[in-house]
Amino acid sequence: MNARGRRAIDDPARRIARGRTALIISLLFGIAGSALAPRGAVAQARGRWPNDTLQAAFYAGTSAHLALSPDPMFTARVQCAGCHTPAADSAPPSRRIAVMDRVCTSCHGIRFAGMLTRWNQGLAWRSRAVAEYVKRGAGDARVAGAPAARAGVSAAQRTLAAIEAANGLHNVRGADGLLRAALDSVAAAYAAARVAAPPRPALGPSVASTSCLVCHYGVEAARDSVFGHVFDHSVHVVQGGVRCSECHGAVDYFVVGTRNPEREARGGEHREPTIDPRHGRTMLTAASCAACHHAAAPPASCRTCHGDDPRLAAAIRLTLPLRLTPPSAPAARAVEFQHARHRTLQCVECHTSKTAVATVAACNSCHVEHHEQVAQCATCHGPNVHDAHTGKDHLACASCHARATVALLIPDRSFCVTCHADHADHKRGRECSTCHMQSTPAELRRRILGGSP
Repeated sequence: MNARGRRAIDDPARRIARGRTALIISLLFGIAGSALAPRGAVAQARGRWPNDTLQAAFYAGTSAHLALSPDPMFTARVQCAGCHTPAADSAPPSRRIAVMDRVCTSCHGIRFAGMLTRWNQGLAWRSRAVAEYVKRGAGDARVAGAPAARAGVSAAQRTLAAIEAANGLHNVRGADGLLRAALDSVAAAYAAARVAAPPRPALGPSVASTSCLVCHYGVEAARDSVFGHVFDHSVHVVQGGVRCSECHGAVDYFVVGTRNPEREARGGEHREPTIDPRHGRTMLTAASCAACHHAAAPPASCRTCHGDDPRLAAAIRLTLPLRLTPPSAPAARAVEFQHARHRTLQCVECHTSKTAVATVAACNSCHVEHHEQVAQCATCHGPNVHDAHTGKDHLACASCHARATVALLIPDRSFCVTCHADHADHKRGRECSTCHMQSTPAELRRRILGGSP
C-alpha cells in the first residue's frame, strides 16, 4: 500500500471504521484474538495477499472512504473461505475464476454455472470503458487548466484505483456503483471547466436499479436463440435499455415451501424455501419482438440525433476562397458561421450529403450576390477595410475587385462612411463625392469602371 493509502487508514477520523473492519475481518477469516490489529493475524492465517484488509472492507461495505453497501453474500454470512477454497487459491490466476465458479455450483446447483465468470467479464469491460473515459478527461488540457476540474478527475482516478486494489468481484454491486460515480466525477470536472463533456460510455442498467443483476451481472455476454434468430443481450440490455422484465417473468428465485417439522420442533414454525420454476422464464412471443423490431418508426429529423450538439450554439470558423486580381492579394479569409443566423433554413439545404455531415454546400449557393448597395463592406470584410486601401485606390477598385462586383455598388455617402466612419456626421445630407471627387455618385461609378464621367 502506498503512503497515501497508509495515511488514509491511519487518519484519526477513520479509526472507528478501521476497528469495525478489523472485527469483520476476524469474523470472515475465523481469526481469534484482538480485532484492533488484524493485519499480522490475517497475513499469518491466510498467507496470501497483503491487502486482505482492503478486500474484506470492500466485501463488507465498511471502507471509510468509499460509499459502499455490503455485498449480498456478506449479509448472508458467507466467509472468505466459502469461495477461496484451497483448490481455488492454488489454481493459476488464469484458471482461478473457473475453479471458483465450480465452487458456486457445488452450493447453488448447476443453474449458477458460469455466473462468476460473467461477473468477472462484466466488471472487466465496464472498468476498461470507464478508465478510458477518465483518461480522456485527465488528458484534456481544458480540464487540466481548472483546479476544481482537476479535483474531479483525481477523485475518479482514486475510485478506479480502489476498485482494482480491492478486486471489484468482492462486491460487484458496490463496484458497479463506484464506476458510475467515477463517470459522474469526470462529468462534474468538465462542468467545472465550463466545457461540454464527451458522451459517456454505455454501461447498461446499474445493479442498484435492477435487482436481477445482483445475480445476473454480465448477462450482456449471453447469446441465445429466440424464434430461430440469434439474440444478443448486449444489444438489447446495454444499447437498447430493454428491461429484464420485458422478456422474462418477474418472479423471485425462492418461494416459501412446505413446513419442516424437524425445524419447527427446534425453533417454532419454519418453512423450507424452494426454487420457483417460473423465475427467469422467457415470456417472449413473436408479437412482442415485432412490437419493437417492426413497429412503424416515428418521423425522424436531423435534430433527433443532433439537437443537443454543442456546435449548434458555437461560432464555427471557416476559410473562404477569394478571387482578387493582384497576385499579392489574399487568396482566402476566415469567417464565422453561426447556425443561429440560419435557423429558418432546413439542415439539408446546407448539409447536402446523407452520410457525411461535414459535406456542406458553398455559401454562394444561397448568397448568390451579396454585393449590393445596402450592404456594408465592413460587415463581411472586417473593420480594417480602411487600412487595406490607399488614396489612389478610390478610382482603382476594378484593378483588384471583379468589375461585375464593382458595377453593383454606387459610391454614395453610405458607401464612403464604410471607411470614413469618423466623418459620418460631416455635412449630413450631402454626397461626399460632390466635393471630394467633383462627381455625382453615378458619375464616379463610371469613372471607377473606366468610363467617361
